[in-house]
Amino acid sequence: MENSRKFAIDIGGTLAKVAYLDQDEPASDLDFRTSYGTIHLAVFQSRDIDQTIGFLKNLGFNSKELPVTGGGAYKFSSELERELHTTVIKVDEIQSLNAGFSEVLKEVPEPAYTFSIERGKQSVVPRPLPSLLCNIGSGVSIIKLEEERISRVTGTCLGGGTCLGLATAILGIESYEELLELCQHGNANNTDLLMSDIYGSGYPDTLAVSLGKIAMKDTNEFQRADIAKSLLNMVGYNIGQIAYLATKLEKTDHVYFAGNFIRGYEYTMDRINYSVEYWSQGKTTALFLKHDGYFGALGALLKVLNQ
Repeated sequence: MENSRKFAIDIGGTLAKVAYLDQDEPASDLDFRTSYGTIHLAVFQSRDIDQTIGFLKNLGFNSKELPVTGGGAYKFSSELERELHTTVIKVDEIQSLNAGFSEVLKEVPEPAYTFSIERGKQSVVPRPLPSLLCNIGSGVSIIKLEEERISRVTGTCLGGGTCLGLATAILGIESYEELLELCQHGNANNTDLLMSDIYGSGYPDTLAVSLGKIAMKDTNEFQRADIAKSLLNMVGYNIGQIAYLATKLEKTDHVYFAGNFIRGYEYTMDRINYSVEYWSQGKTTALFLKHDGYFGALGALLKVLNQ
């Protein structure tokens, strides 16, 4: 007899996100009720796919089909089918993202918020479609979401994978969490070249060159925490600027940010928000999402529920 629970997975370059539906009550802040029942969410490292498989087995997975989206739908297809005795149904990544995003905006109370370290988290009413969604995983895709249409506007290869890759190569860091922990003790002004460094004290401490002081000083005595903070700033600022330029192209005054590079990390959100505010002169709003990172898994799950 087939388990009444329904499952879907989004396997990206770094993380595997699981969405499943049952009739139990919500058990965490991320769980939410829908007309289908309660949707639960979980996350694992993609490289440890055995943990994801074990999680599904422990929940009694025995469905004939398993919808999977993301690059891992191809990479881990054979292993999932062999271990779970199922057939993997590959679901389009962009379509899954759109469906999951739309479901959250409809079903979740207060799904979106603005954030800066200075002002804190402030819930906002979700903006109506069309909207831009800047999805930041290992790379970055900026997608335009409309009622009946979805399209990729632009993107960049400089994303979360770039940030972690550089941190690993330069600092020997093994995880994004380790990078964020190190950033808390850093001061990027010690490694970045500022306008005041170039033109003198009469100029503001505006960033001119990320890591610029390292290239100009004849010393290797830079602190690891300062380098870590500069790396995270560099990637966050770059993404924020590209997202702002996309809003100009699409003539909108807001952009949603999601993806596992953000995952509710306050400093990351603050730097992206700062970049959008700086380049737009305060005219464009950076919005963040409570269910950040789970839209692909949610969208793939909806494919099963809507059949």
